[in-house]
Amino acid sequence: MATINIDTLGATDGPSPSNRYEPESSLSFIEWRPGDQALLMFRVPDDFDTAGSISLRFDELVPSSAFAYSWETTTGVRKNGSNPGDVSSTAQNSASFDSYNAVTSGSIVTRSMSVNQDDLAIAPGDIVSVRLEYSCVEDKPCPEHLLTLAYRVVTLEGEPTVPTPVSSGRLAEITREARDLFNEEAGVFLSDEFVVRAVNSCVRDIARENYWSAETWIAAIEGQDTIDVSQAIPDAQEIHRIWFRDVATPMTRLETFDALIEISRQCPKTGVPEYYLARDNLIRIVPGPSLNLEHGFYVHYSRIPRPLGLSLGDRAEPPVPRSYDSLFTLFVLRQAFLRDRNAPGADLKFREYSQLYEIEKRRLLESAQPASVKLRTLR
Repeated sequence: MATINIDTLGATDGPSPSNRYEPESSLSFIEWRPGDQALLMFRVPDDFDTAGSISLRFDELVPSSAFAYSWETTTGVRKNGSNPGDVSSTAQNSASFDSYNAVTSGSIVTRSMSVNQDDLAIAPGDIVSVRLEYSCVEDKPCPEHLLTLAYRVVTLEGEPTVPTPVSSGRLAEITREARDLFNEEAGVFLSDEFVVRAVNSCVRDIARENYWSAETWIAAIEGQDTIDVSQAIPDAQEIHRIWFRDVATPMTRLETFDALIEISRQCPKTGVPEYYLARDNLIRIVPGPSLNLEHGFYVHYSRIPRPLGLSLGDRAEPPVPRSYDSLFTLFVLRQAFLRDRNAPGADLKFREYSQLYEIEKRRLLESAQPASVKLRTLR
């Protein structure tokens, strides 16, 4: 568990709570009235477990037992490295409290509100904003003043994933065949984990052949001439063509930084984007767009499928036709002899299976129609 203390509350476009000092307790409170709103912002720690939970906690001075009220949070996420105004996703959460049979009036209790509920995707390095609003419960008396203090954000680790043995399906067949050929039935050396990792490596190798085609829209931001591919298109393997908005012809692809620099000298800083350089996981645009567009750039690219995992159990299947299973078996054996390279003859077997793998891959890629993920065009 990690705790991030929130020292100050920011203002929103609505009424804001105020500070109040209580001489008797020597405590400084935040005083809320119905309808008050405040904004809390924090950066997600680099070691945050994405399977874990994030909650906003604060202490509250319990009012008279004759009252009922509610707190509502609206969470926004700005992905690490994105434009300051680009909020990628939002979620709402609310909790009502009454004190008819609650803790004695005047006691301090801790309230906890979930931040990453509804599967809100929050990753290390993201900037998270939480708008907190105090309101009344319909048809119930509501405190005109509510005192709070000690705002903090608490992160908790998720439950560890328990690997599920591969017992059926194509992965199980690939595993059995590889173990038979390796003469290893117990699964000690060629464990399920090893086979799944090898299959994932093989999928990435196929992806380098631009096997999986995809198309998507990404936003254009005024004046921004650089796009981080890892943020805009996380599954991209290689960028092939880019169109700007409704321009019929694709933008001109540049191959070198020298060409980018030369074109930049000839073009205005902003305007209708005409050129791009895709390198080092960045797309550099010339000129930068002169307006904000949700559907600004239409990108044709090849993608890398999501890795298979043991936690998926028997449902995990390679994202290619069954005819590729022999290719996976050859790759698993190649990796096995590479792992066991100090054994007598292992280097010879590694070269043998590497050659067989490359021959089979060429045959399959030349004879098969690549799997193409086509999105409904918005152009």
